[in-house]
Amino acid sequence: MVSTNNTLGDYILGKTLGEGGQGKVKLGTHVDSGEVFAVKILTKDYQNEKLMSFIKALKTEAVAMNALAHDNIVPMYEYHEHAVWTKKSGN
Repeated sequence: MVSTNNTLGDYILGKTLGEGGQGKVKLGTHVDSGEVFAVKILTKDYQNEKLMSFIKALKTEAVAMNALAHDNIVPMYEYHEHAVWTKKSGN
């Protein structure tokens, strides 16, 4: 899945909500539904070095998160292992 400008797959990316060692979390609006999500984008360096162990942990976390229902636990709706985001300058 390759995306351009301020989109990633089915999401229009908005402002950056946070940044860390793994990458950025951006506000994402689903193109079809208009629903708003947090979209985590891993840095290229992080993907190359630690991607496989991260994906394994992410899958385990997703199963646990989606088995629980609580106001303080955010569900994971989907993830893409091979998405590529081409960012515009300044984003």
